[in-house]
Amino acid sequence: MESQRLASALLSLLAASACGGTEPVAAPAPAERAEGPVAEPAPAIGPRIEASELVYEFGLVSDAKELTHAFSFTNTGDAELVVEKVKTSCSCTAADLSKDRYAPGESETIEVRWTPKGRGRQVQTVDLFTNAGGTPFRFRLGAEVDPKLRIDPVLIDFGTLELSQRSTREARLSSTDPNVEVLAVAPSSADFEVLWRPLGREGVLGTITVTLLGTAKPGSVTGAVQVDYRFHDPETKAAVESRQTVSVRAKVFGQLALEPTAFLVGRVDPGGEVHCAVRFRHRAGEPFTLTATLANPVPASLEVVTRELAPGTIEVVVQGSVGAHLDRITGLVRVQTSLTGEAEFELPVMGIVRAGE
Repeated sequence: MESQRLASALLSLLAASACGGTEPVAAPAPAERAEGPVAEPAPAIGPRIEASELVYEFGLVSDAKELTHAFSFTNTGDAELVVEKVKTSCSCTAADLSKDRYAPGESETIEVRWTPKGRGRQVQTVDLFTNAGGTPFRFRLGAEVDPKLRIDPVLIDFGTLELSQRSTREARLSSTDPNVEVLAVAPSSADFEVLWRPLGREGVLGTITVTLLGTAKPGSVTGAVQVDYRFHDPETKAAVESRQTVSVRAKVFGQLALEPTAFLVGRVDPGGEVHCAVRFRHRAGEPFTLTATLANPVPASLEVVTRELAPGTIEVVVQGSVGAHLDRITGLVRVQTSLTGEAEFELPVMGIVRAGE
């Protein structure tokens, strides 16, 4: 019996030695890890518009012909760029695109045509409204315009006048081109009367007499005198018709004085607030009442409120958030008062939503 137990123990020891049971089994070595940060995919940037040239100067030009210049832009983003609208700053300027959708990396040329009017330093802009977000992408043209017809002055300011008061001013028309011909002279408002008197002297074509009639309503009175004329292109000899404008303005007051005479909002940042006021002050300090309404506000979120600051002084305020609006701020405030002869006023609202440049 004892001999059987010894034999069994010997067989177990031999089996363990054959399998290496007396030595520990080494664990597999862990896989080596790469050193340094793990690369992550670049974030998407969406559509993006860029251009190497944003401003072009024509220098000294005349109003004898149309000016043209081509700007280029590229979609440097990683998504399709969509041009939703092209807007020029004046009807005398036009800009054309061949299409409105551009793949990433695609470029386009936009040709701008400008027929300059008036005289002196002039700037025109072309805004591209796109799905790239933010403010419109802007190109700018500039020139110093030396017109065939010169008008002096180009602004007739009557200053401050009493209600029902008439006043007269003059402007002189001249040209170094003897072939310049004045075709028509006309006011843009029934508040003004215009008389054209040709002189026919060398270099001097004639004078314009502008009379502010006593029918003008109280407040800020603005208008223009349009002068149409004809000359010949020095290169092609073809007849060219053009127009210049003489601006006319006055402040007409009776018992009430307005400070200022319009809601001049100025520039507002995107998403910002509008707060613009006009004060109605009775010159004798006597009390009065008024109501104000805001017609056709842009953006529509604007409102008008009134408050009495002191006896005889009432403030009218246009206020509100511009929200997501990106463009001009416009509207017309209509004011009705309790004063005879000054029962109605119409004051424009003027401003623009644009990020600071």
